[in-house]
Amino acid sequence: MDANLQQMFQLAEERDWATATGTRVAWDTESRLLRLVGVRVPSWTEAAFVGTGRRKVAPGAVDRFGTHARIEQSDALMPQWRVVASGAVTGDVELVPPGPQEISDAVISDDVLYLAIDGRVALRDLRDRWDPMTVDVDGGRAWRLAPRPDGVHVAVIDGGGSEGIAAGRCKLGPPSGVGTVYF
Repeated sequence: MDANLQQMFQLAEERDWATATGTRVAWDTESRLLRLVGVRVPSWTEAAFVGTGRRKVAPGAVDRFGTHARIEQSDALMPQWRVVASGAVTGDVELVPPGPQEISDAVISDDVLYLAIDGRVALRDLRDRWDPMTVDVDGGRAWRLAPRPDGVHVAVIDGGGSEGIAAGRCKLGPPSGVGTVYF
């Protein structure tokens, strides 16, 4: 039974599906599934240039109250990055003041703001349970972050520009064990 209280197992017999001759579906008796057959390969092509541009845009973050945090970059000669939040009050609230350090991602998990800033991961408790801290990432630079129930995963770019997710637990952590960084 799924979340909508539907009993999907009831549609697991060939007699449950009306498959007409000449259609692009066929019943697979071994796995008891209805499969597409003879479907052509999509004709679209990947726009690599557009994809590269989209990867450079840092995603925003949403906390449990629906407040949005986003990274803003100035278009000045010497670019500066800052993190602002909106949604809880009228206007924007500055979480991280403008600075020359590049901020490539921001994630909020368990009321902790995680920032990929200048290749390191900065943690700031939004409830002021502990002082802000920064964690170095071995073997590369922090680029993107992904929340977990007990912390955050870090996507790493090594010195050669290749990407990957390194696994392991950070040795440095905040006092109560909240905000663990996995890299």
